[in-house]
Amino acid sequence: MAPTMLPLGIEFLAERLGWIAGVPLCLLLSLVECGVVIYLYHLILDWEGLWLQAREQRILDIVTQKGE
Repeated sequence: MAPTMLPLGIEFLAERLGWIAGVPLCLLLSLVECGVVIYLYHLILDWEGLWLQAREQRILDIVTQKGE
């Protein structure tokens, strides 16, 4: 949950220090965070698919071996 709260904390800190006022920094950072999450999801999904396909092949090899 901490990464999702990071934009809010940054906006709070920036307003507290007087760097910005009235700029929806949390919204902008949340949109950037959403883009990063979508990219990472796509990247991990491809990797997971390859890993599961390799595991499936090993399981099929074991199951289809003739018993001694």
